Amino acid sequence: MGSAVGNAGNGAAIGAGSGLLLGALTGAGRARQTGQMLQDRYDGTYAQCMVGHGEQLSPPVAYAPPPIVAWPPPVVMYPVPAG
Repeated sequence: MGSAVGNAGNGAAIGAGSGLLLGALTGAGRARQTGQMLQDRYDGTYAQCMVGHGEQLSPPVAYAPPPIVAWPPPVVMYPVPAG
């Protein structure tokens, strides 16, 4: 698009920058997924090995998010006007 309006350098820079940003985001997401998949496979293999050696596994613990505490607004007391 930049060359169509006579600014090929600016168009190339915008295209390179947006490609870098989108590529980095995509790569980071895929790396996270791959890492989680490998961790899950390791955990399963480890659990099978432990059970195979006679150990008992405790059930997985599911953590809930902390409760949201909503405090009431403070009470504002105005002095009684003298007079």
